[in-house]
Amino acid sequence: MLVIMLAIGAIYPAIDTTAGERENGTWETMMTTATSRQNILVAKYLYVATMSFAAGSLNVMAMMFTMRSNLALLGGPSGLSFQVPLSSLPVMLAGAALLALFIAAGMLIIASFARTFKEGQSLVSPFIIAFVLPLIFIQNPSQEFTTGIAFIPVVNVAMMFRQAIVGSFEWRPMVITLVIEFVFVALALKLATTIVDRDGFMLEGPRGSFLQTMRHALSRRRGGNGGGPFAA
Repeated sequence: MLVIMLAIGAIYPAIDTTAGERENGTWETMMTTATSRQNILVAKYLYVATMSFAAGSLNVMAMMFTMRSNLALLGGPSGLSFQVPLSSLPVMLAGAALLALFIAAGMLIIASFARTFKEGQSLVSPFIIAFVLPLIFIQNPSQEFTTGIAFIPVVNVAMMFRQAIVGSFEWRPMVITLVIEFVFVALALKLATTIVDRDGFMLEGPRGSFLQTMRHALSRRRGGNGGGPFAA
């Protein structure tokens, strides 16, 4: 649920700061500010990541209190209970923060290819499905948090959450998970910077598919800013 809530919390901020800005024509005003495109992108990126982290954390906290109250009514002979050990909170918060950063970067990249808010919703929806689908394969309680799983993005964080909740801390897979997520966050942010740095991209929208846009952006960087077939 935490992973799902993190993804849902980033949907509308990511679309609104990219396709929404383009649809409303406010990118032109933003480009007149005395700062670089990279700084604008980083500010939007941190905003989306913050909203994702806040939405995920608040929803899970609310779910914890709700489930604890409901299960208390069913206590008696069954002895049902639901709680998260305080010792697991630092691990869960660190994983949630990195996952929110990864989700924000991915959604910003996808939503930036939409020209309208509605089109952005259509583009982001498959990303949500692809993001949550791998979690189905770790529903088996006997699945162990191995070093191999620690190298699989998203799945590794979900497994780390599960192990932390039950009070099992396998530090080697956890450290690998944090490193892998950090690497993917850096790569996604670098990719987003490369796309947005293209002249006219955020104002006019993409002039082709994702692969064509990336090929143009890389060609422009190799050719420099002074000319070339892809310089605007």
